[in-house]
Amino acid sequence: MYGVRRTNPNLGGTAQKHLEHLYRKLAVGDRLLAVRTALEAGLAVLPAAAAGKPVTVSQRRERNVRSERAARSRRSRDTSADIVDR
Repeated sequence: MYGVRRTNPNLGGTAQKHLEHLYRKLAVGDRLLAVRTALEAGLAVLPAAAAGKPVTVSQRRERNVRSERAARSRRSRDTSADIVDR
């Protein structure tokens, strides 16, 4: 393909084969070119934050609300587990 080494010693055989097939279909030789080609072809989309687009105040607020709810839920579960353990 472009003389680029297309194997990753950390990947198992099946994952490596999937990547090789993907690279072949996209006619690229590495992961960076695969991502770039997929983005240009509209096969993949970056999240807003990764694309350099500003996150709106309402999006940030919603993310903070979800985080706080999750933290509250974890604290509640931890407290319930303490009561059961006693």
